[in-house]
Amino acid sequence: MRKRSLGPAVWLIGLAGLLCASCAGASSRAVVIPERTRKTDSVQPGRDSLDLLAQVRDHLDPEARCRWSGTADLNRDGRSDIAYLFQRPGEQVGANGEPCLRSDLVLLLRRSDDTFDPGEAIVAGGVLGGPSCADSLPKTLPNLKVATGRISVAENVTGLDSMEQKLDFEWMDDEATWVATRAQERWRLQTGVKSPWRWVRHEVEMAQTITLEDFDVGVFSRKHFLVWRGWRMFARKVADLDLDGQPEVVYATEAIDVEGFDPKRFANGSRSLGLAKLLSTGEVQPLGANDKAIGGARTGGWLGDPFSSLEAGPGWFSLSDMSGAGTKLSRQQTFRWSKPERNWLLFETSTQVQIFHKDGADEPPSILTPEKFGKIPWTDYDADDFTRRFEN
Repeated sequence: MRKRSLGPAVWLIGLAGLLCASCAGASSRAVVIPERTRKTDSVQPGRDSLDLLAQVRDHLDPEARCRWSGTADLNRDGRSDIAYLFQRPGEQVGANGEPCLRSDLVLLLRRSDDTFDPGEAIVAGGVLGGPSCADSLPKTLPNLKVATGRISVAENVTGLDSMEQKLDFEWMDDEATWVATRAQERWRLQTGVKSPWRWVRHEVEMAQTITLEDFDVGVFSRKHFLVWRGWRMFARKVADLDLDGQPEVVYATEAIDVEGFDPKRFANGSRSLGLAKLLSTGEVQPLGANDKAIGGARTGGWLGDPFSSLEAGPGWFSLSDMSGAGTKLSRQQTFRWSKPERNWLLFETSTQVQIFHKDGADEPPSILTPEKFGKIPWTDYDADDFTRRFEN
């Protein structure tokens, strides 16, 4: 069996069109697939294969379209099974009024009489992540691979750097299903201005048994991944943030906007600040995340986006934002490493009014220190709440 299981794009488009035109009314029945399909990793476009695919589609959704198919002995019973990737209209609607497409992994296990029953199809939608909307940031199809007793799903993460998130599922006889056995993120980044780009990896420890049918990649990524599924990275800096001689990376992520350029997308919870240590082994060790550290929408800025920059240096990192129109209000929050606390604490906030007219002059910045706001670890910092309490 070949390792790669992506069929030719031309065949997929033609097959989707043929199914749409001629197979809408296929009835449910057991279909025998010729022996030749056992010798390839793609279901051949023969008559029996088309009948089976049409029936699977009609059981799932008459509007569904097959984007990929592959064959392997998925449950280790000595018989070749079939895996499909379908896309179909979901419940979510994009800004252009069109339904966003959701993806489903559909598995058909070959029965002992060498037939398939579409009514016994196993649908695992949660493993493939969120919807793809025509008017949002582009989302590529998952890269699916099947082998004896194994299903692998890899997806590219949209954003600043190249990143891939991969999930492996293995057939377990005692569970009579596939169980998540590995989760990994591969991240290509530059650790210094003159450093070469390199791949680093984040391996998730699989301490809990999660079956393929119960797997929800959105929930899983929130608990374990550096970048949550349906999010993208838009800023990051690398520096020795805890002064131990090993670099850390501080990075900012945001939910991929499916509602167009709506300033409300910058509200609390739609952006997150994360930290991770870069180990000499090439591994990444997550250190935490805070989805309230980056402030929400204010007036002015790029379509209401207040974010200006993320900066970092030895022992510190800072966030800056700006709002306003004729008069600009700029803010900067700086966090410094505290050796006694073994954490980064809010060290200083600076707020400055900038007047943009011929005779205008910037006012001196207003500086706040812990004497005013107390001890605030970076994971507890709430930008909007801090502004309401201390800066208004």
